Amino acid sequence: MKKNLDVIFSRLGITDQSKDIYSRKNTMFEGQALLSLDLSGLSMQNLPLGIFDEFEELIYLDLSNNNFRRLDSGLFDYQVNLTYLNLSSNKLRSIPDDLFLELHNLKALSLKENKIRILDDGTFSNNKLLESLDLSDNLLEKLPDELNELDELEILNLKNNKL
Repeated sequence: MKKNLDVIFSRLGITDQSKDIYSRKNTMFEGQALLSLDLSGLSMQNLPLGIFDEFEELIYLDLSNNNFRRLDSGLFDYQVNLTYLNLSSNKLRSIPDDLFLELHNLKALSLKENKIRILDDGTFSNNKLLESLDLSDNLLEKLPDELNELDELEILNLKNNKL
Protein backbone atom coordinates (compact mmCIF):
# COMPACT_ATOMS: atom_id res chain seq x y z
CA MET A 1 0.00 0.00 0.00
CA LYS A 2 2.81 2.44 0.82
CA LYS A 3 4.32 1.69 -2.58
CA ASN A 4 1.01 2.77 -4.16
CA LEU A 5 1.08 5.94 -2.09
CA ASP A 6 4.63 6.69 -3.20
CA VAL A 7 3.45 6.52 -6.82
CA ILE A 8 0.66 8.97 -5.99
CA PHE A 9 3.08 11.30 -4.21
CA SER A 10 5.25 11.23 -7.32
CA ARG A 11 2.27 12.07 -9.57
CA LEU A 12 1.38 14.95 -7.27
CA GLY A 13 4.96 16.21 -7.14
CA ILE A 14 5.20 15.89 -3.36
CA THR A 15 7.80 13.10 -2.98
CA ASP A 16 9.95 15.34 -0.77
CA GLN A 17 7.14 15.48 1.80
CA SER A 18 6.27 11.76 1.77
CA LYS A 19 8.04 10.95 5.06
CA ASP A 20 6.18 13.81 6.73
CA ILE A 21 2.86 12.58 5.33
CA TYR A 22 3.43 9.02 6.60
CA SER A 23 4.20 10.33 10.09
CA ARG A 24 1.19 12.65 10.37
CA LYS A 25 -1.30 11.57 13.02
CA ASN A 26 -4.13 11.78 10.47
CA THR A 27 -2.52 9.33 8.04
CA MET A 28 -3.45 5.85 9.25
CA PHE A 29 -3.33 2.31 7.92
CA GLU A 30 -5.18 -0.77 9.09
CA GLY A 31 -3.21 -3.68 7.75
CA GLN A 32 -2.77 -2.87 4.07
CA ALA A 33 -5.81 -0.58 3.89
CA LEU A 34 -5.34 3.18 3.96
CA LEU A 35 -8.08 4.55 6.23
CA SER A 36 -6.99 8.14 6.70
CA LEU A 37 -4.88 10.46 4.57
CA ASP A 38 -3.69 13.95 5.47
CA LEU A 39 -2.46 15.92 2.45
CA SER A 40 -3.03 19.33 4.00
CA GLY A 41 -0.68 22.27 3.59
CA LEU A 42 1.35 20.90 0.69
CA SER A 43 0.74 23.80 -1.74
CA MET A 44 -0.75 21.42 -4.31
CA GLN A 45 -2.56 23.07 -7.20
CA ASN A 46 -4.37 20.17 -8.85
CA LEU A 47 -5.45 16.61 -8.29
CA PRO A 48 -5.40 14.33 -11.34
CA LEU A 49 -8.60 12.41 -11.97
CA GLY A 50 -8.23 8.85 -10.65
CA ILE A 51 -5.56 9.76 -8.10
CA PHE A 52 -7.54 8.23 -5.20
CA ASP A 53 -9.34 5.44 -7.10
CA GLU A 54 -7.58 2.50 -5.44
CA PHE A 55 -8.20 3.77 -1.91
CA GLU A 56 -11.80 2.62 -1.52
CA GLU A 57 -11.39 2.04 2.24
CA LEU A 58 -10.53 5.69 2.87
CA ILE A 59 -12.64 7.16 5.69
CA TYR A 60 -10.85 10.46 6.33
CA LEU A 61 -9.31 12.76 3.72
CA ASP A 62 -7.80 16.15 4.50
CA LEU A 63 -6.94 18.31 1.47
CA SER A 64 -7.08 21.64 3.28
CA ASN A 65 -4.61 24.50 2.99
CA ASN A 66 -3.55 23.83 -0.58
CA ASN A 67 -4.01 25.91 -3.72
CA PHE A 68 -6.78 24.07 -5.55
CA ARG A 69 -8.80 26.33 -7.84
CA ARG A 70 -11.02 23.53 -9.12
CA LEU A 71 -11.74 19.86 -8.59
CA ASP A 72 -12.92 17.55 -11.35
CA SER A 73 -16.13 15.53 -11.38
CA GLY A 74 -15.36 11.91 -10.57
CA LEU A 75 -12.44 12.70 -8.27
CA PHE A 76 -14.08 10.97 -5.28
CA ASP A 77 -16.16 8.35 -7.13
CA TYR A 78 -14.43 5.37 -5.45
CA GLN A 79 -14.33 6.75 -1.90
CA VAL A 80 -17.69 5.24 -0.97
CA ASN A 81 -16.63 4.84 2.68
CA LEU A 82 -15.45 8.43 3.12
CA THR A 83 -17.07 10.03 6.17
CA TYR A 84 -14.88 13.12 6.62
CA LEU A 85 -13.64 15.42 3.85
CA ASN A 86 -11.81 18.67 4.46
CA LEU A 87 -11.42 20.98 1.45
CA SER A 88 -11.09 24.19 3.46
CA SER A 89 -8.62 27.00 2.84
CA ASN A 90 -8.10 26.45 -0.85
CA LYS A 91 -8.98 28.71 -3.77
CA LEU A 92 -12.03 26.84 -5.03
CA ARG A 93 -14.41 29.04 -7.01
CA SER A 94 -17.03 26.41 -7.77
CA ILE A 95 -17.89 22.82 -7.00
CA PRO A 96 -19.12 20.44 -9.73
CA ASP A 97 -22.67 19.44 -8.80
CA ASP A 98 -21.70 15.74 -8.97
CA LEU A 99 -18.37 15.94 -7.08
CA PHE A 100 -19.87 14.38 -3.93
CA LEU A 101 -22.36 12.11 -5.75
CA GLU A 102 -20.85 8.78 -4.61
CA LEU A 103 -20.09 9.89 -1.05
CA HIS A 104 -23.19 8.32 0.51
CA ASN A 105 -21.49 7.89 3.90
CA LEU A 106 -20.17 11.44 4.18
CA LYS A 107 -20.91 12.89 7.64
CA ALA A 108 -18.64 15.96 7.78
CA LEU A 109 -17.62 18.27 4.95
CA SER A 110 -15.66 21.49 5.24
CA LEU A 111 -15.51 23.91 2.32
CA LYS A 112 -14.76 26.96 4.45
CA GLU A 113 -12.35 29.70 3.39
CA ASN A 114 -12.63 29.26 -0.36
CA LYS A 115 -14.07 31.54 -3.04
CA ILE A 116 -17.24 29.63 -3.86
CA ARG A 117 -20.07 31.80 -5.18
CA ILE A 118 -22.80 29.29 -6.04
CA LEU A 119 -23.55 25.72 -5.11
CA ASP A 120 -25.89 24.22 -7.69
CA ASP A 121 -28.98 22.22 -6.82
CA GLY A 122 -28.00 18.57 -6.49
CA THR A 123 -24.54 19.21 -5.02
CA PHE A 124 -25.45 17.42 -1.76
CA SER A 125 -28.42 15.35 -2.95
CA ASN A 126 -26.78 11.97 -2.21
CA ASN A 127 -25.20 13.00 1.08
CA LYS A 128 -28.17 12.07 3.26
CA LEU A 129 -25.96 11.23 6.29
CA LEU A 130 -24.28 14.64 6.34
CA GLU A 131 -24.19 15.94 9.92
CA SER A 132 -21.80 18.88 9.62
CA LEU A 133 -21.36 21.25 6.67
CA ASP A 134 -19.05 24.25 6.94
CA LEU A 135 -19.48 26.76 4.12
CA SER A 136 -18.24 29.78 6.06
CA ASP A 137 -15.97 32.46 4.63
CA ASN A 138 -16.89 32.02 0.98
CA LEU A 139 -18.68 34.30 -1.47
CA LEU A 140 -21.90 32.29 -1.55
CA GLU A 141 -24.88 33.99 -3.12
CA LYS A 142 -27.11 30.93 -3.48
CA LEU A 143 -27.52 27.62 -1.69
CA PRO A 144 -28.78 24.34 -3.14
CA ASP A 145 -32.42 23.52 -2.40
CA GLU A 146 -31.65 20.08 -0.97
CA LEU A 147 -30.08 21.51 2.19
CA ASN A 148 -33.61 21.44 3.62
CA GLU A 149 -33.79 17.70 2.94
CA LEU A 150 -30.63 16.74 4.85
CA ASP A 151 -32.38 15.37 7.94
CA GLU A 152 -29.15 14.42 9.75
CA LEU A 153 -27.60 17.89 9.34
CA GLU A 154 -26.89 19.29 12.81
CA ILE A 155 -24.25 21.90 12.03
CA LEU A 156 -24.49 24.29 9.10
CA ASN A 157 -22.01 27.18 9.17
CA LEU A 158 -22.78 29.94 6.65
CA LYS A 159 -21.08 32.91 8.30
CA ASN A 160 -19.25 35.49 6.20
CA ASN A 161 -21.00 34.88 2.88
CA LYS A 162 -23.08 37.10 0.59
CA LEU A 163 -26.40 35.38 1.26
